[in-house]
Amino acid sequence: MHNHPPTAPGTQRNGTPVLGAFIDALDWSGAIDRIIDWGQSRQHRAVCLCNVHSSVTALDDPQLANALANSDMVLPDGAP
Repeated sequence: MHNHPPTAPGTQRNGTPVLGAFIDALDWSGAIDRIIDWGQSRQHRAVCLCNVHSSVTALDDPQLANALANSDMVLPDGAP
């Protein structure tokens, strides 16, 4: 796993790039807990669920690639 730059002070992301898109390595419980924490502290965050099609599309779509790169959490959606 690679460390992705923190999205906010005190936030560390662990995961790995998949076809150029950084995918966070969290189980659903960890993801939900993080989202709830963000909501309770009234933080505005972006969370994406990224399937294989999204990852492949982002290779040729700079706007989608930028959206994924600037999201606070990108989770895998399904399997190939």
